[in-house]
Amino acid sequence: MGIITRDTLIESVRTILDEKLPVCVGVDVGQIRDPSALCVSEVSQLDTGKLRFGPSPQPARLDSKSGLWIPAEDIYPVMVTEYTVRHIRRLPLGTSYPDVALIIADMLCSPLFAGRDVRVLIASTGFGTTMAHFSQAVKARWPA
Repeated sequence: MGIITRDTLIESVRTILDEKLPVCVGVDVGQIRDPSALCVSEVSQLDTGKLRFGPSPQPARLDSKSGLWIPAEDIYPVMVTEYTVRHIRRLPLGTSYPDVALIIADMLCSPLFAGRDVRVLIASTGFGTTMAHFSQAVKARWPA
């Protein structure tokens, strides 16, 4: 086992970021006694090695007449989704909804998210009021 240096660590992070995996940003909007939290995860699909067969599966085969390989039909690999947490943050208690919206918007404008499929999932109670504050803050910061 080799020694992990700063350079090898930076290179491994660059390799991960260069893959441009989809990103899921989870936001739990806090309340008076509950701080807001953010979590950024990369989403990858891993092959389980298992297969799912459709209603009329045809295995891969060699066509005896043409000598061509015919790929399998109606047979699909079973995939599992893996979330790798890259950033997690709790915002200070009492951070206003507009400030939370600005923090999220600033984060999403980072070059690290360029060219990626990004999904933002927001969990909150009192959703209508929260979204009104979010909308106002984003419009004030980035007018159309």
